[in-house]
Amino acid sequence: MLFRSNGTLAYFISKEDISKGGEFQTGLTINVFPKLKQGSAIERGRAFVDNLVAKHPGSNHWDRRVGPFQQYGCNVTDTDQSGTTVTSTYVLANPKTNTLYLLIFESPQSTWDTYAQIEKQVMSTMSLDDSF
Repeated sequence: MLFRSNGTLAYFISKEDISKGGEFQTGLTINVFPKLKQGSAIERGRAFVDNLVAKHPGSNHWDRRVGPFQQYGCNVTDTDQSGTTVTSTYVLANPKTNTLYLLIFESPQSTWDTYAQIEKQVMSTMSLDDSF
């Protein structure tokens, strides 16, 4: 499913049907913030992940170069009244176009091991056009 709002592109790939309620438990959210007018995509990406890590001390996080992109990310486990959810967040910044990509994989903790394998496959085969 694709949504567009204020220039941001939002894609949703989920196990559940989100056409009615707009929510899912297991899936991938991709937000693309093309050609940011204000601020650096790299700094905004770093700040986004730093904020998540600050809210979840002890979470696994990383900062690395992937081709022309700067990548920040973290894995977070969150518990609320509905249960425990694991999220794996990747932020890719394209310094050439100042575009920011936000990918969030999420699943209930009970199914995370299976879903994490899909995440690894997606992230190892995904390619982005660095001219966008």
